[in-house]
Amino acid sequence: MRVTLKDIAEATGTSVPTVSLILNDKPFRVSEETRQKVLRAAEEMHYVRNQAARDLRQGANHTLGLIVPDISNGFYSSFAKGVERACHDAGWSLLLNDSDNDPSREAEYIELMYSKNVEGVILANAAGDERKTSASLRTLVSRGIPHVLMDLSGTDQSDAVAGDHHVGGRTATDYLLRLGHRRIACITGPMHLEGARSRYEGYREALSAKGVEYDESLVYEGDYTYETALQLARMMDWEAFTAVVACNDLTALAVCKVAAEMGYSIPADRSVIGYDDVLFAGLMTPGLTTMHQPNERMGMDAARMLMERVRHPDRERVVTMYTPQLVVRDSTAPCR
Repeated sequence: MRVTLKDIAEATGTSVPTVSLILNDKPFRVSEETRQKVLRAAEEMHYVRNQAARDLRQGANHTLGLIVPDISNGFYSSFAKGVERACHDAGWSLLLNDSDNDPSREAEYIELMYSKNVEGVILANAAGDERKTSASLRTLVSRGIPHVLMDLSGTDQSDAVAGDHHVGGRTATDYLLRLGHRRIACITGPMHLEGARSRYEGYREALSAKGVEYDESLVYEGDYTYETALQLARMMDWEAFTAVVACNDLTALAVCKVAAEMGYSIPADRSVIGYDDVLFAGLMTPGLTTMHQPNERMGMDAARMLMERVRHPDRERVVTMYTPQLVVRDSTAPCR
């Protein structure tokens, strides 16, 4: 059973208020002998402070919530690591939930975090329909929960950290164009999310800048998951393109797997470029050419941004953008 202040008071022959003042290091008149007796008893009895009760009295619990759509996705796991590191450095704790790309589950977690009195929430929206994505954001706003988004979707009022995905999509596509590819397929993320739309718009802009006609039949909408990407890659007409822009690395990994199933060699027969530069991108054979994002740093910045919002709720909106960088490995080659 948990040792209480009353237990220590009885063991030392003092009062509960005296024990509380000593253990909380409050200034009051007490002999050094009594102070040391209480401290020794607390240590010997393995007393653990009831942090929840203390937080309730002080009106703060120094806990943040993080909701991601898929913690097995390397981008989100690296991001979460950054959030946790920033919380640890600041003496805060973190409550992490995985919505499994289910907007209804995401909404449940927001309510759960609200009931647990977290001081703020960092949210990466699930890939569900736009109405449910907007509903999650409306809940955060209506509940008055300080929050930071990992995307610019849905509001021009929320704090956010996000990649400059328009630049990223254009850079990835432009690199393939410079290698001589003209028939370039694209597997996007869920198009109701700003990050997915921006990658796609960058892809189209790069084609236009080089005078390459846009072909809608080469574009497939995914949801950033490996399973969906496998299905899409198996549906594609592999004779219609020579390269693929995959809008995250899990999608690129699925494309490479299906290419092998169909007897195509990467990059000799088809080039593939990913997005995020998660850990496995450099471990694959061939290594994956991709757009690097500072995933862990983004998580740290999001946590610090949210803690600052909690401390200063009326400050102006803050949005931090990160420009993805091209990392060239072995999954891309000049068009034959």
